Amino acid sequence: MRFDADYFKVILDVGLKVRNPFPDEAGSYSALKGQVPLNEIINWNFAINYPF
Repeated sequence: MRFDADYFKVILDVGLKVRNPFPDEAGSYSALKGQVPLNEIINWNFAINYPF
């Protein structure tokens, strides 16, 4: 979601982690395997910036 005003931008992005940087005990890199709480795989980013 982005809001563009005359002098600044407000940005709210959501990222979903789908791959772990290291394997688990079974050798899988998937972050979406089994019952995983959402707060472990979702990353919220909030920014206030100047428009280009």
